[in-house]
Amino acid sequence: MIQLNHITLIFDKMIFDNISITITSGHFISIDGESGSGKSTLIKLILGQIHNYDGDILYDDKILDYQQRDKYIQNHIFYIDQMGSYFPNMTIKDHFKFYSELYHIGCYDINDYLHKVNLNHIDIKKSPECLSTGERKRFNLSLALMVNKDILIIDEPTASLDATSKTIILNVLQELVNNGKTVFAATHDQSVLNISDKIYVIKDKKIILQKNCEDKETISHPLQIQKISYHKYKNNKIRLLNAFLIILECLSLIMISLSSSKVIGYINFINEEYAATNSSGLILYKDLNGDNEELTDDSNFVDTQAIMSDEELSEISKIDGIKNIDLNYRFYISQGNPIEIQVLDENNNILVESDNEYTYEDDMTLHTGIIIQSYYPYQNIKHNGQTISGIYINEELQKHLNYDIHNVTLKLIDYIGYDLSICTSLNPITISREILNDTQTKVLYTLNNVKWYEENNIYLGDIEFEVTGTLLSSEYDVSDDYTLGYSSSYIIYMPADEVKALYDKYYDGEGNPYHPRAYFVYCEEGMGDSVKENIEAMNASYHVYYQSNGISSALQFFDLESIMSLISNTLIISIICFVCTLCLGIYSIYQRRHEIPLLKNNALTQYIPFYYRKNYMINTFICLLLSIAGLIITYNYGYFDYGTTYIFVWVVTSLIVGFIIYLIERFSIKILLEKDYSK
Repeated sequence: MIQLNHITLIFDKMIFDNISITITSGHFISIDGESGSGKSTLIKLILGQIHNYDGDILYDDKILDYQQRDKYIQNHIFYIDQMGSYFPNMTIKDHFKFYSELYHIGCYDINDYLHKVNLNHIDIKKSPECLSTGERKRFNLSLALMVNKDILIIDEPTASLDATSKTIILNVLQELVNNGKTVFAATHDQSVLNISDKIYVIKDKKIILQKNCEDKETISHPLQIQKISYHKYKNNKIRLLNAFLIILECLSLIMISLSSSKVIGYINFINEEYAATNSSGLILYKDLNGDNEELTDDSNFVDTQAIMSDEELSEISKIDGIKNIDLNYRFYISQGNPIEIQVLDENNNILVESDNEYTYEDDMTLHTGIIIQSYYPYQNIKHNGQTISGIYINEELQKHLNYDIHNVTLKLIDYIGYDLSICTSLNPITISREILNDTQTKVLYTLNNVKWYEENNIYLGDIEFEVTGTLLSSEYDVSDDYTLGYSSSYIIYMPADEVKALYDKYYDGEGNPYHPRAYFVYCEEGMGDSVKENIEAMNASYHVYYQSNGISSALQFFDLESIMSLISNTLIISIICFVCTLCLGIYSIYQRRHEIPLLKNNALTQYIPFYYRKNYMINTFICLLLSIAGLIITYNYGYFDYGTTYIFVWVVTSLIVGFIIYLIERFSIKILLEKDYSK
């Protein structure tokens, strides 16, 4: 039994003035009144959808607060409005499934319940929107029969119905009352009033009991609602919106992450490159005749640098800012011949096995040069913030081996030599008889009293050494030194004394050993630029570059404006995608606004945020999986250079985008709950 005691309700004007009404159990009770008199408002009071009233609402003589009212509606009341409203996101079959899940109804026969309301001919796979108003009311009545609650509240049960539909509905309502259920109908139809046990009339903001009956003893059967997976109930439009939302959100994540990481990466790159130009280390060499145009036209000439005299080095050392000048040892292991490369563990087990072969654009097979480059401790080369010591490889070789080179043995096998022309006149160099015999060295040219000899491959046997790690190009890089005769080589960085030992071992003749043609100039801090300018001003044949080479070549061909324009366009597109994502997210929730009144009518208001949030969480999870797939694809196909940065930015972007969309969805749901969409 439901009681409304001394209820006063005021909106902009007085609606009810101190009314009282009792809905006795097991009866057909009607509330009559003119249109606009407040019949629908009274139903909303009973359903707990209006809170700003004075007075008490009781169920079985107990005053109901807000939470208790939800529970009693969920367990005891089924409501059908005058339009026969339905969930637009569900088919007819889905409606039965939804209520069966919600109220834990095990076995049910949809056709049986539809037959009771004469709707067994309809297609249950379609939406209820294909039904007429009368058919929708009967359809809702079939749902009420399945749920089997104690009280059925129905607003204008016979409005806009033909005679047949009206008769069917009245018969079903009467049968419910005969089976001990309570029917409360808001109506002004005399045919409904005729079968009513109890009639109230609303007039002048009061409720008058016009017809009364004796109370019945009835037993209520409270129901318990269950947790349900409401997110799965979607129509095609909602599914399409969700799909677009996931795609847009995924694109936003990938593109924002990609463009942001590119920006961060390029900024770091430029900073590193320019920071390296302030390095205290410089590499110096001298052209044979100043410009070398005549020499470098001939492919036989590889080594075009001259050995500098002691007098020249002495004059250079007097330049302000130079601390000392040392030989820059560079040992050519391969300049075009095949080399087998192995990475060994501490037990000499092969971890990685490769070679230096690569295929050129026209499918021509070539071999990457392998060079051992010296460094001095005072160069203060840092790796991960620590000054290096030991042997390192460059990034090119590490990427080629595709292995984390860290405290392993690197082994180079087979023919380790080169076809190299050696200048032997500026400083006397005697090539050993053994090398002459093995390589059949011959004089190629005599130019300006300079003799050039050609050497064939020299077999040096196996070379192996312990490698500490990989040096980044921003830490020490000479791989782009075109002027010294090689490019994109595999570089092995080794302390100068160890490289010198290799020279002594393989070029030890009866006179002087082979002499390096480049020099390392160590400068005072911050003096690198001025020292470079002063050395090059002394002689046109003097050339100086920074110890982290690749700076001049990298920045020379680095079209910052074009790259930043591309990144900006990508970022703009990604922001547009993100804004569209937010708008589509709001719209997708707005499209579900017609579901809200029905969920409220079932006293599920407190569950609505959870229902939609779960849908958001599932969409976000799918989006993250797709964006991870996109991240892996872009990572594997090398669409960006700063993988770690990209991953970091992706994680941060995912959190920010996800949080913003969560706030938007939460705010949208709050607006939907506060607004009355039942009108």
